[in-house]
This record gives sequence, C-alpha cells and structure tokens, in this order.
Amino acid sequence: MTNTLEPGVRLLNDRYRLVRRLNRTAESGRGSETWEARDEDETSFLLKAWPTGAEPNLVLRALWDRELRVLYRASSSAGADACLLVVREAQFDRQIGAFVLVSEGPGYDTLVSALGDRRSSAWLMTSTLKQRDRRALLWKGLRRVAAAIRTLHEQQIMHRAVGPESIYLDLEDGPPSMRLGSYEWSVRLGSPAEQAPAGNWSTPPEVLADKGGYTFDTDWYGFGMVAARCLVAAEGWRDLEPESRRKRVFEELGSSSILTGKERDLVRRLIDRDPRARLTYAEEIMRQMDELIIGLAVPQGGNESRPLNLVIAATNTKLIEALIGVGYVPDPAKPDASYSPRDPAHIGSLREFVRTDLQGGLVYGLSQPDRCVVRGKRSSLLLRPYRADPQDEASWDFAHVSHAVSLSADETNFRPLQLGSTEINVMTPREVGGARAKGVRSWEAFIPRAEEASTLSNALVRFQDFLRCTSQLDLLMRDAEVTAYEVVSQKITEGHRQVVEIRERARPRAVLAFCRVDGGMVEILQREIDMRKPNWRRVILTKDDALQIQIDPAKDYWEIETDFDMANGTVRLSRTVMEGQAPLAKQGFLRTYGHYAAVTLVRRRTEAIDRLQEHSYVLRALAQPGQVYMDTQITELPDVLDPMAVDESKTAAIRDSLRVRPMYALQGPPGTGKTTLVAHLLRQILADDPVAQILVTAQAHAAVDVLRRKVREEVFGNTPEEELPLAVRLGKGEKDERPQDVEGSVANVTADLLRRVSAKLEQSTVQSALQRRWHALAQQLVQLTNGTSAPEQEGRSDQAERDLADFAELVRRSASITYCTTSARDLEDLADSNRSFDWSIVEEAGRSHGFDLALPLQVGHRWLLLGDQAQLPPYRINDYAAGIEQLGQVVEALSDLTSQQLVDRDWVGRWSRQSVQDQADFQEFCKTWLRTFGTLFNQLKDGIFGTERMTLREPVGAATGRLSIQYRMHPTIGTLISKAFYPEFGGIDNGTVGVDGKPLPRILHSIESPVDLRGKAILWIDTPWCQQDPKAGELGPKQKKPRFENPLEADIVVRFLDAIRQTPGEKGDVAVLAPYTAQVRLLNRKLERVAAAGGLRFRQSIQRQPNESADERWAHTVDSFQGNEADIVVVSMVRNNTELPGKGLGFMADDASRFNVLLSRAQKLLVIVGSWDFFARQLEHVPRDNRFHELWAMRTALDEIALATKEGRAARISASEFAKLVGEANVK
Repeated sequence: MTNTLEPGVRLLNDRYRLVRRLNRTAESGRGSETWEARDEDETSFLLKAWPTGAEPNLVLRALWDRELRVLYRASSSAGADACLLVVREAQFDRQIGAFVLVSEGPGYDTLVSALGDRRSSAWLMTSTLKQRDRRALLWKGLRRVAAAIRTLHEQQIMHRAVGPESIYLDLEDGPPSMRLGSYEWSVRLGSPAEQAPAGNWSTPPEVLADKGGYTFDTDWYGFGMVAARCLVAAEGWRDLEPESRRKRVFEELGSSSILTGKERDLVRRLIDRDPRARLTYAEEIMRQMDELIIGLAVPQGGNESRPLNLVIAATNTKLIEALIGVGYVPDPAKPDASYSPRDPAHIGSLREFVRTDLQGGLVYGLSQPDRCVVRGKRSSLLLRPYRADPQDEASWDFAHVSHAVSLSADETNFRPLQLGSTEINVMTPREVGGARAKGVRSWEAFIPRAEEASTLSNALVRFQDFLRCTSQLDLLMRDAEVTAYEVVSQKITEGHRQVVEIRERARPRAVLAFCRVDGGMVEILQREIDMRKPNWRRVILTKDDALQIQIDPAKDYWEIETDFDMANGTVRLSRTVMEGQAPLAKQGFLRTYGHYAAVTLVRRRTEAIDRLQEHSYVLRALAQPGQVYMDTQITELPDVLDPMAVDESKTAAIRDSLRVRPMYALQGPPGTGKTTLVAHLLRQILADDPVAQILVTAQAHAAVDVLRRKVREEVFGNTPEEELPLAVRLGKGEKDERPQDVEGSVANVTADLLRRVSAKLEQSTVQSALQRRWHALAQQLVQLTNGTSAPEQEGRSDQAERDLADFAELVRRSASITYCTTSARDLEDLADSNRSFDWSIVEEAGRSHGFDLALPLQVGHRWLLLGDQAQLPPYRINDYAAGIEQLGQVVEALSDLTSQQLVDRDWVGRWSRQSVQDQADFQEFCKTWLRTFGTLFNQLKDGIFGTERMTLREPVGAATGRLSIQYRMHPTIGTLISKAFYPEFGGIDNGTVGVDGKPLPRILHSIESPVDLRGKAILWIDTPWCQQDPKAGELGPKQKKPRFENPLEADIVVRFLDAIRQTPGEKGDVAVLAPYTAQVRLLNRKLERVAAAGGLRFRQSIQRQPNESADERWAHTVDSFQGNEADIVVVSMVRNNTELPGKGLGFMADDASRFNVLLSRAQKLLVIVGSWDFFARQLEHVPRDNRFHELWAMRTALDEIALATKEGRAARISASEFAKLVGEANVK
C-alpha cells in the first residue's frame, strides 16, 4: 500500500493513469489531491483522492457511502452533465489506500487559474469584456454555474465553497465549458455540519462575524463573488481583510463603465452586506440573467429600439377562427359581421388585436430549433422563421405565425423569456419587403432554447413516456374493475347487520375492450377469493365511480356473505350498522377492498416516474445501457465462496455483477438457484463494504422469507448475533397483527434490538452515567413494545412513543439489507421512506412491467435485475399490447375518467401533439419494451460490445449472465426443459446427476402404484381427443362456461392423487397446476375430499399472503406458482377441441413461457393429464428446424417426452388404461 501519488501512477485496478496534479488541499481534516487522469482510451477525467493510509474505519466508510448516494443522485439529475462535473465512478482503492472519485466534464482547468492570468484567456481580458456580445458569452457560462447550484439545492445539497476554485472548464473553449465541481463531502439538509471552511472570497460577512451559519443562501453569495471576480479585476485584492475586499468589489462594480445597469444591479444584490437584501431565489436570479443576456446580445447603439416583426397571413382560416375564439372581433362596430381576409379594416383590426395581445408576452423555446411559442394575454401562437420564397433560407428576422396552440407542462422545461416593452410590428407577407428595407430586429435573441440543466434527451423522454403510457393503461384497467351495481333487496337483521343483495348493471362509461374483465363483477370478486388477497371478503360500495374514494375503507366496508348466485349474477353482502356510515345507494359502484391500495400505488408510481426526470442516470441505464456501462476489471472477490454451495456458473455471475457497473441483468432458468446467488452476493457486497446499504425487492412475501432465511441461516449461519448485518423488511402484517410481531419488520427488529441491548446492559456490573440512562430508556421502550408500560410511566408515554418512533426510524435507515415486496403497501412504505441505497436488487424482474421498476431502481446507483424472459411475462401483457395498438382511444378514455387528477396530462398532451408517423413510431417502441426485462437483457447482451457477450461459466466483464446448472428437477425433466426452452448457449446442465451419471437419490420418487413409475420422471395420462370422444373436450364460452375447464381431466387428477395417497412410502410435496383459473376452481372443489382424507402434503403458492389459510387452495394457476416447486406436480392441460392446427391452444400459443412454467415445477415426478393426439394435431405444422416459431418450444417438448417414453425414462398411458389400474370401468 502506498500513499504517494505522482504522474504515471495507476489507480482503480490500473484503469486510470495520473497525468498532472491540479491541486492538493486539506478539506475538513481530510487531505485530498486533485489530478487529471486518463483511462485506457486516453480519455481525460478529473480524479480526486483522499488517502487514508489504511483500510478506513466503519464510520468513515459510512460517510463515504452516504456521500456517494447523494453524488450519484445529483449527477443523474436531468441535464446535470451540462452544468456539473458528474460522477463517473467512485470506490476505495486498497492498492494506494485512498478513497477515489472520478468525475467527467469538458475540461479540468479551474476558473481561478484563468482569473490569475487573464492575458492567457482572451475571453477574460478587459478589452474583450468591453464587447457586449462577448460578455454575454461569459454570462451564459455563469448561468451554467447558477443552474448547477439550483440542481444541488433541489437535491438538498449545500455546496458551501462556490468559488472559481470549484469551477472547472477548458481554458480554450472558455465559458461554454464551465462546470461546477468540488461538491463532494458537502452538507445535506438534515445532516450534521462538518468543520466550516475557512473565511474566503465566498464566505459572507455574517458567517465571518459568527452571526449566522452556512445556508443555501450562502451558495448564492459565493456565486455573486464569482461573477464579480470575472467582471472586475479583483485578484490583486486577495490579501485585503474580507469585508474590505467585499466592499471594494461592491464599489468597483457600481462605478464600472463597461457593465450595464442590469449587470451591476444583479451582482451587487448577490453580494450585498445585508443578507435580507440579497437575491437568493434561484428562479429570480436566472430570470434576471436571461434578461441581461438578451440585452447584451444586441450591440450597443444598434437596432434594439426597432420592433420585432411578426408576419401573419390574413387567409389563415384556422388561425383566425382560433383568435375569434379568444376574443378577436373583426369589426367592433358590427360584432356579428363575419371576417373577410379581403377587408382592409378587418386586416387592420387583426394586426391590432395580435399586437396588443402579445405586447409584454412570454416566448417559449421548443425542442425543434425552427419554432417557438409566444404567449399573450389571450392567445398562444406557434412561430417559425419566415421565408418569402421556398428557395430562400428561413430567417428569424421575421417570425411567421403558423397556428394557435395550447402549452402544457412539458414546455415549462424551456424557461420563457419576457418580451417586456419590446414593440411588435404585425404585418402581412406582402409588407415584408418594405419592412426589410428599413432594417430589422431578429427574434433570435428572444427565443430560449432547451435549458440543458433541466431537460432530458429525446431518447430518454421517449423511454420515460413509455413508462408513463403503460402506467396510464394500468390506470384504465383499475378503472375497469369498478363495476356498477343495483340493489335487488335489502334488510336489517336483529343483530344490527344490514344485508343487501346486489347485481351488476351496465356502466355509464364504457370500458375499452382490452381493460374489460370477462365475467364482470362476479368474476372480479371470485378472483379475489381465489387469490386470497388480504381482506378478500371485503368490498367498498360508493355512489360514484371515482377512482379516489372519499370514505375510509378501513371503517366503511361490506363483507361477502355467501357464495355467488352464478345463475342470476347476484352477490349478497352485509355490514354492521354504525353511526356515520355512508348510506347505501340503490344504484352505485362496487370495488374490491384492495382496489383503494392499488389506485394509491398508481398515484405513487406516477410520482416515481415523474421523479425519473431527476434521475436521468437511471433512465440512461435502462434506455441506453451502452452509454453508462463500465468494466472495473475487479476480479478478486472480497470473501471466499463455498464451492459446495455456489457452483461455477453462480461464481462467474457474482464476479461479473460485482465487476460491472452500474447494471447487471441475470437470467435464471428454473431451478438454477437465483435466490442462492443473491444470498451469497449479499455477503460479498458486505464483505467489501460492511456499511453498504442494499434494497432487495421480490414479488411475494414468501420469496422474501426464503431469501431472508438463506441469508441468515446459510450465508451468515456461523456469524455471531451481534455481527449479523442489520436486516429489515418493509410493509405491514395482517390487520390483526401488531407491527412488532411481523417477523423481520422494522418494529420487530427494533423490539428485538432493544431487548438485546437491555439484556446486555443488565449483565454489566459497572455502568457509566450514560449507560445507566440508556439502560433505563431501553427498558422503558421494551415495555412499550410489549404493551406492559408501568402505571408510573404513563405520564411519559407520549415522549416514550416519540423515542420509540425515533429509534425505529434509526433502525430503518441503518439497515444493511432492506427487503421489500412489490405489493402496494410495501412500495408505498418505500416511497415514504425517502431512502437511497448503494445497491437495488430486483428479483423476478422478468414479471415486472417497466413502470414497476421506477420506484425500486431510482433509490439505488448500482442495480442487479434477476428474472427469466423465458418464463411468465408481466401481468396481462397481451392486454397492454392491445392498449398500445389503440392509444388514440386510450387518450379519449383517460379524458373521460372521473378522477382526472390521476391522469398524466403531460403524456396525454405530448401524444396528442405528435404527428401520425411519430405516434406510430412510439407505439412500435412501446411494443418492443413491453417485456422490459427481456428487451433490456438483449440490449445489455448485444448492444454494448457490438457482439454478443454473456456470463456463463467464466467471468468475462459482461453486463448479462445466465445461470446454466439446474438443481431442482430430475435429469429427465431438466433435459426436457433445457432442450425446449433454453436451446441456445449450450442449454442448461443437470446438477441433479451424480458422478456415476445417475440421478441423485434426493430427486427420485418412490411411486409404484397405480402406475409402475420406477425409473421414470414423467407420466402422461392420455385422454381421448374430443373428435373421437366429445366427453373429453374442454368447456368454454361456446358451452356458456368460463374460459376454460375440462371435467374429465379434473376427475383423472383427483383419482390419481387419491390412488397415490393410499400407497405406502414417502410421497413428498404435491402441487396441482392448470393454465386456466376456471379449471383451478373446478379442481379445488373436487380435491377437497382428497385433501381432507390426509396422506398428501399439498404445496402452497409462493404468492400466498402472510398468515393466509390454505383452505380450498390445493390447485394453482401458472401465474400463482412461478418461483415455487414440489416433489410431484400434476398438470391439467385443459385444452381439447377440434380447431385447426395452431388455433386451439389459446394463450399457450401466444407465449411458450406458461408451458415452460407448467412443466418445470416438478422435482421428482411430472404428471401431465391431457390429450396427446390433440396437442400432436395442433403442433404438426411446426417446423422442427425453426426455433423462432412461436410453437417450436411446445413441439420440442412433446418430441422430448416421446423420446423419453421410447427410452423408458417416461411413460404414457391412456385414460382407459388408467381407469383399469385404479379399479374403475370409467373415470368420472
């Protein structure tokens, strides 16, 4: 380890070579060195190092981590690269023993060096500054610095040292290259101040006099001094006493003959001695800068007194109609007279109306450089540069009025400029020639352009609009779940229960087809029951259909009393009569109890998507990953991996995910151990940085529980309790649980910590005064968490509650690992926490919509996404695709919503203003990104290096990887899954085979009856094709049944399970799956007898809610069982019809992913119940040599089952044979 930095020394794994030292300072007790450094491509960067001489202690490391979270957030603000030095990377370099921060910008000289030698920088020479247009260039550079200060303040960061020493630039390029730096180790609102910097140019008088501390306003004083030192040759006064120096600068500004009055006034107000008189409001400061830049752009003594020329065609009918709509009257003497473009009086009144309306108006720049909008008192007009002849070059000497427009919020990114007292001369095209001869004044100086410090690139705006658009589609789907009802009957019982029977009626507002739930109200309620969502028996009845309800759902709810009357479509509800309840409307609207939380999540998510404007780095990492990819080339792991727990595939993925920044995407096929990888990765992260903070987001509570258990028991199993990483889970328990009883919750961990602290202090024989106070408080808080506060403490209960809340918040913010599910309540908790993390790890990202990622991703600056694009796609993806196809109707439906405050008006406005071609392009873009994880994975895999790169068995510095060894399934099942669904990159190897080539004992079943399955891992019970036996067919809409069910298959499943239940031996866990909800419901009804008889352990869905009863949930849909497994899995295929080949498979034909999940849940035995002939017929046209055919995977799976059957690794028996084996002539 060395602390010597000199030219040629290489840092950060030899990736940066020091070129020249810029300065060496002692900041807040931490000496630092600033260097220009170059990477392997000879690209220059600013490198700052804080040598520590040894591994930093945990306190310093925690401060560093906290700093980086803020720096990355500031650097990812929209347009930050146009005003700030932005962070490229940062880490502790153990080779030299120093914290190292690498930033990038246009140049790495400092403004102070230019001020010290003005002759070397022509743009700072007095002779140059006398030229108004050259001075305007300087002000534009200073405006970038002002924008940087505003950006930092928006992130709650005080710079505290705004001065020319912290402004970096390229001396040759001058002001346009100015960027504000040195904002690291600064102070954030709510964080303790470090040692105050010594008094300097940037320190205001009140701070020097100890009459005030550093505030955000202090940064603006420093900025004023920077501007003053640029405009006045003040460097020779550096040795003066600070107040004398400030006073002299102030006086010199006042007497300057080259500065305009606006310049003198602005700078003097920034550095006024009296803080109350200073300018400190960012918007006002920047507005004044804009105005003086416009004024300086016009040469002195030039044409600034001339009016701006506006050309308007008297024959522009649409424009005239729009102006009439806002108050233009062609002939005030004849108000009813129609407008005539040939009437000179009408043309004259048109000129006067437009001139008067626009006088003193605002000019908005647009993203297209050849247009702007001028907003008057009544109208807003789109202007374009005028050309008299198509062959001429368009010029802003004259502005041509195109049409009237309406501005929306997205134009406010372009700071408007005021016309002020500037006159406007309105003329017709034929009058342009005469006006040109008299001399003109260009509009150019009055048209603001995109403010770089607050706007996103078009590519990032489009990606953000994709998130906005799909979130709005979700909003319409939530709206479609609000169903209209009418009361059939009602009564009040003796027990003060109000009982009502309702049925669905037609909704006043139509629902778009892609949003509609087949089966309506009854189906929506039945789904709640099937999924056993929290409080699934509760519903909310309201008078109107607004998405945001005004009642308290925790108090004013109804409960479902009995099963639904499917024939009449009625539902029976009841509630306890209480004072203050909303009266029951005879006709109203019903929503499920969880609907309120879902709508709240939509609002939260919209806010999160909006905040992405401030996190452009996240957007860029998602939309343009190649631009932010970084290979740190760190190959050594911080801790030793256990080769018995982590195979070579996982080891390679862990190495590359630690090596590559900022994002790594990992595909985890079934059974390959994504959760195991995450658990061991967490240990590696914390071994490298013990105070790192990590957010782990998973879809289900059970998934969180599995991961927490692996981390605690397997990865940190031998770690003493006091050395375990602090881990909490967000969200709340069930309604009847106390927060402290929910395992792993913040309240639960807080209570446990307090008990352990109290017990440890109890054992101490000698306590200091502070320890005694802490012990007493800990005991009091323990009693409070237990609900056993002593009577004498009741007077202090309020303070104790506050103390407990404060300690719980400290626990929440101190946690090394924070677990969170994607449920509405948990994500709301995350949004409320206002937290930042070093890592954000998202499990099951393949099932997440893009908008689902907005919240968990924006709180981190390194991201690991785990998913499998070959398994289930995001929820209702086909409906989202249908919605994208009809965005015009979507926008109309959004405008009809009762709750307009949930409508994203910015996106709606942008979509509506786009051309037909732009709208079509956006729709194609959205369709590409609907499977967000899959598209992102491919971009990271193919779009960074120009060729495919992916981590498989060795770390290669790739940004994507795939786990390639499965440990769940019998080799026969594993080979089936590999060949059918993962044929590329060598497929998936079986980790369930011993060294002797035989299956491991742990994945062998012992089923010998009713079918001898020894040595076999797959059984297909073959039902007849319905063309030969109609009784074997499916039932669906054609038979006026739900989609879809198959009674024969359900009977066979029940008989098979009943038969093996009665056989001796260990059966293990059993799961029953079907691709259709209707079949799952049928199976659950029929399986009740088998389950009640005992002898089988039915596996529960991983999506099951905490403390949920397993009653009546013995079968599962594909969606509810992904991520889960069982020893024996029985699959009912359901479909059996006479449709043409490829047309009878339903949604399974759209996406092989569901078939993949159905077949890959079994560990020991996979039983498939279905018609072999039907599926063979449906797939006979699929070419075996075209794996890109949508049905290739299903065809390959059947081929593999046929091969395994031929080789004796699988079995297929007919339903009739099966019936004989179980002792029945017919399976009923």
